[in-house]
Amino acid sequence: MMTQNGIEFNVTDKRKEGRQHRSGHPMAHYKLPNELFGVKYDDSDVTLKNLQQKYADEINEDITCDVCLQERFKGLRFKCDTCPNYDICQQCMDSEKTSKNHKLDHPVIVITNNYLPQIDRNDIEFKEEDFLGGGAFGKVYKAKWLSKKLTVACKVIHAKAEQVRRLALDFLKELAAFKELSGAFILKIYGYAIQKLQNDDLIFMLITEYMDKGSLSSVIYKEDISLRRKIEMAANIASGMRKIHQHGMIHRDIKPDNILVSSNYTAKIGDMGIARMMHPDVALTHIGPQLFMPPEFYRNDYDQKLDIYTFGLTLNELFTETKHKFNMGNGEKTLTKQSPILSELIARCIDSDPSQRPTAYELEKSLEVYDRGFNELVLKRHLSYITWSNEKKNKAFMQFYEQFHSYAKNELEKIFPLPQKTKATATPTAAQRTQTTVQHNNLFCKTH
Repeated sequence: MMTQNGIEFNVTDKRKEGRQHRSGHPMAHYKLPNELFGVKYDDSDVTLKNLQQKYADEINEDITCDVCLQERFKGLRFKCDTCPNYDICQQCMDSEKTSKNHKLDHPVIVITNNYLPQIDRNDIEFKEEDFLGGGAFGKVYKAKWLSKKLTVACKVIHAKAEQVRRLALDFLKELAAFKELSGAFILKIYGYAIQKLQNDDLIFMLITEYMDKGSLSSVIYKEDISLRRKIEMAANIASGMRKIHQHGMIHRDIKPDNILVSSNYTAKIGDMGIARMMHPDVALTHIGPQLFMPPEFYRNDYDQKLDIYTFGLTLNELFTETKHKFNMGNGEKTLTKQSPILSELIARCIDSDPSQRPTAYELEKSLEVYDRGFNELVLKRHLSYITWSNEKKNKAFMQFYEQFHSYAKNELEKIFPLPQKTKATATPTAAQRTQTTVQHNNLFCKTH
């Protein structure tokens, strides 16, 4: 708990609970209004008892309960939203048994095997003029899901006939992994479609929610958005990344082009690595990923801290509206402009030593502290803020930041102590960093 000017800022995940709402009770995620697991329901019909009856005979293939270790169990499956890849059968859920690090107050989500449906190809309509973007990993179109009367985004991936068997297996395996990953700041996946062509090629289609403002990259360079809004969007991305990491996954391609923004400026992580798995040979040769990749990527020795590095570069671009420089010859990356806020946090994210980088959880909580701090100390005291020009808004945010940053940084370091540095991994001071280039096996990362 942090307190400044009599205002408390809670950095933990604990939420207030009423008598009718307790942590640890099962939750169901709606991907479409009034529709759960592909079936239409009235709100009053969505009860645990009704779901238990409907899915009583469903067999959970290739799933083991992490409590009783029963394989291929029947009935509903419950997935912990905190513990990585932790599944619970109905019997263990009812008896409130736990194992490993799972706690009874952890949030759990109801899961079924048909959670991600295959959609009829003819139910998805788009034209070439609906093209939104794409590259080596597929093309994305604005489309209509006809039976749902819903505007969606459709990612189209063309598999050559000689690759179909392998790519189809990879595609379905990846869908199976990501269909259980959902969150407020991860792009919703509605389903998929497959179309066979006359030459035996296959077209794989991934149907996702449509984000009105397009990519974060487009928003950065086409719109004038305030620092407060940017902090909020950065916290969204960090929250989505934390959810991915909690499930033991690595995104591998967090960058402004792969962050999608809604009409109300909510930022969500998209392109969940499905196309990347299907084209593993492109990862090392295509210019896009190399622009953001840390040194350890090229050694094929990386973990989730890779995402932290790419997030740091994304954060700097968001706050400076300037792209970093990339030298194709030697892999050198240079921050051409220092962020006016959180430059130390960004420097930690892009540290050459992965062990020195913060976790996604620390980033999420740190950004939320600044977002909540500004809301409490400025927005609630200046109700006319919404009418201010962006210049006035940014001036107010910088005044808040200069007064709040030192305190927040010190308090956050008590909760998230900085990793110990050795002489070999010590990062230069801010003054030294403007003149220093750090080399890593012919790969460079330079900050100004």
